[in-house]
This record gives sequence, C-alpha cells and structure tokens, in this order.
Amino acid sequence: MRFLKSKFFIVLVAVLLFISGFALYSVTLTDGTAVGNMGKEVAVFFKSCLNSVGGFFANAFDGLFNYGNVVKQNEEYRERINELERELIKNSDLLDENERLKNLLGIVGEDKSYIMVEACAVSKADGDWFSVFTVNKGKSDGVKTGDTVVTPDGLVGIVGDVGLNWAMVVSIIDTDSSIGGLVLRTGDAAVLKGEYSLMKQGLCRLSFISDTAVISRGDSVYTSGLGGVVPSGIKIGVIKEIYFDEQGVSYYAVVQPSVDFASIKNVYIITGEKAPEDVKDETD
Repeated sequence: MRFLKSKFFIVLVAVLLFISGFALYSVTLTDGTAVGNMGKEVAVFFKSCLNSVGGFFANAFDGLFNYGNVVKQNEEYRERINELERELIKNSDLLDENERLKNLLGIVGEDKSYIMVEACAVSKADGDWFSVFTVNKGKSDGVKTGDTVVTPDGLVGIVGDVGLNWAMVVSIIDTDSSIGGLVLRTGDAAVLKGEYSLMKQGLCRLSFISDTAVISRGDSVYTSGLGGVVPSGIKIGVIKEIYFDEQGVSYYAVVQPSVDFASIKNVYIITGEKAPEDVKDETD
C-alpha cells in the first residue's frame, strides 16, 4: 500500500499513460514525419509486447488443455490396469479351482465317473469337531441320503438326512458312522467306526483287523467299497496306534483322518456316476 502511494509509482503510471496515448495518436498520422515514424515504432513495440503476452497466455492455455488430456489418459490407463488386475485374480481363482479338482480326482480315482456337487458347511453340532454338520445343498441339487462326502484331502462321511436345499453330513468320526476300510499296504479289510472317546480328539477306530495282519503305524487307510455305501479307493487317513481288542482275537487301530474335522468349509458330495459314454467323451 505504501508503494502504491509513493511518488515513484505515480510518475511511472503517468509515463506509461503518456507513452500509450502518444502511441495511439501517432498511428493516426499519415505523413512521414519523424514524430509519426517514432510513434509508429513505439506502437509496433507495444504491439509486439502485447503479442508476446498473448502468445504466452495462449501457450499456457494449450499447456493446461494438454495437461487435462494427460490426466484423462492416466485415468484410462489406471482403469485398464485395474481391469487387468481383476482378470489376473479371476484367472488365479480358476487355477486354484482346477488344482482342487485335480486333487479331488486323485482322491476318488482317475476314471472321472462321478457326478459331484460342491457345498459349503453352514452349521455344525455343538463341540469343536465337525462330527455332524449341515451343508447348503439338498434335493434340488440332486443330493440324496447315503451320498458320499469328500474333500481334496479325503473322505468326510455320508449324507444322513436331506432337505430341499440342505443336507446333514455324518462324518467318519461320529459314533453313528460305520464304513468299510482297507489298509492299502497289506490289503487287510476292516471296519471304520466312530467312537465317542476318539471323536473328541478328531480320530476314529479301524476295527476287526485280522490277528494275522502285519500292519504298522503310518500305514494308509482307504475305503474298501464293501457294502456299496461308499465308493472304493477314497483316502481315509493313516494308522496312528495299534491295539489288541478286548477279546484279544483281533487288532484295532486308531486312525488319524486326512481331513481336518476342526475346520471344514467346502466339501464335495458324490451324487452319482456318469454314464460310460459321458466318461468316454471327456477322455477323448
């Protein structure tokens, strides 16, 4: 404010006004006098200055316009990158699903003859273990009582009851479970049963093993298929301990299931077998 009121500022303004007026006046002269020529020179100078200033602002606006285009292009690139990332995640999920199905195929055999429905565990009975639990698929999905339930890790159990859109699964560690088992290394058949004391540890019992059987800790146990309830060749688990039964005429073994019954989430329900021509089409 002090500068605006100073004599220097007032004189400077006066000079600029005088020069501007003189330049405007001189451009109206048509003769070739020195004064007219000088006025024209001054006018040309000021016009050149104005053109420079105008060019500066024009370039500035062009720069701002180009900057807006760059920002728009960056947004388009960013959206494309996001789309590619989503596609990568989707492809990764598909690869994971294929890997799960490949592992599951190894559990139920390589003949690809089974129809399977994927289901999620939605509730379970009280306790730390999934001895009995409910899944979100039922009759409307082709699920029936007695269907076999598996995961890529091995046998879970069988369907004990079924509704329109739900099914109750009785696992192999539950006391109501009883299926045919086979010690893979020796070929000895036995019966896999749930036992209350073992169920609380997430274990089950392999009973009626012949006293001539030469089994060992760590032997793998698979389904035998005897009785026709559960298909043969599905992994159950490994032998953890071996004991004589109460009568002392046969062995029984404590089996550590390959499925973690403390944290079941997704399962596959075997609802039937495919027709031979369907299996052939898939293998061609």
